[in-house]
Amino acid sequence: MTAEVLAGVQESVEMKVKVAQMEVVPGHPEKNVSAMFEFIAQAKAENVDMIVFPEMCVSGYMLGDDWLDDALVRDFESYNQDLLDATRDSDLIVCWGNVKTDATRKNEDGSLRKYNAVFMAQDGQYLSNEDLKSEAAAYKVALPNYGEFDDKRYFYSLAQLAQEEGRTLESYLHPVEATVQDTKLRIGATICEDMWASSKDDDYAFKPVQTVVNRGAQIVANVSCSPWKEGKNQKRHRVVQESLGGARVPFVYANNVAVQNNGKNVLPFDGSSTVYNADGSIQAQARAFESQGLLATVSVPLRDREQDTILESRLRRLADKEKEMAQLMADYRRLSGEAIMHD
Repeated sequence: MTAEVLAGVQESVEMKVKVAQMEVVPGHPEKNVSAMFEFIAQAKAENVDMIVFPEMCVSGYMLGDDWLDDALVRDFESYNQDLLDATRDSDLIVCWGNVKTDATRKNEDGSLRKYNAVFMAQDGQYLSNEDLKSEAAAYKVALPNYGEFDDKRYFYSLAQLAQEEGRTLESYLHPVEATVQDTKLRIGATICEDMWASSKDDDYAFKPVQTVVNRGAQIVANVSCSPWKEGKNQKRHRVVQESLGGARVPFVYANNVAVQNNGKNVLPFDGSSTVYNADGSIQAQARAFESQGLLATVSVPLRDREQDTILESRLRRLADKEKEMAQLMADYRRLSGEAIMHD
């Protein structure tokens, strides 16, 4: 009976994902979004379930003090509506990185409140994180402030927002729900450094990937703008496997290619976008330094091992009780028959 019941439960969804490893032109959202439309149209033609774009793919990431130009930032943000419209009348899930502003609040230096955000949409609706009270699925937690990075100068982190609101960071870090092939799936969204922060070797006090997985994510997307460095990809493979921790959750890493200049550094981006299977192994990896759409199919587990163990235990106990009841009924019939014969 146990095997029959478990066999009747859908074990996984074969999810077709595409990574848009694109060249992002900093400060030219019209060019970037035009390229995104082409990727989206192709993904629809290929019956893709989810397409993932890089971090800040609308605006570009390395913009230096252009991030302090409020009018420019709001222009970047306005392109979200065009991307939302591109998802209408389609089951395709589109995941992209862009800035999110909050005109009611300020950054610590008094400038316009800005978050490095990831957005997800399907059929003309945002798949938003209701706790953020915005259209975004997630805000970046770990703001790098070393080397070529100066994120804390321009952005407000999710960790700061949690502290400001008097809430735990974990209360904001949870997956959003989408429908894939008539099945409800919980998708975790993380942003670049949040993946690296999840390494056991890192000094961050929080582990965003582990948190969204622990809160029920069945697949995780990471939108990145990660510059090339010798040996970095091998380290990333290890970090992804560590952060998943045997949780049986596929992981989609989307990075951009080409060069960006933040006014201090000219940085090359290799892409090397990767789709990982639920066991942390590599399902597909994009060619380095080349714009391309990486297509892969991953099996998204719907059944949790621990839940299966609990279910099996309960079913065994039920089966034992049924056997006991059957034996009692047999004894009752036998004894009843003997009583009639004696009469």
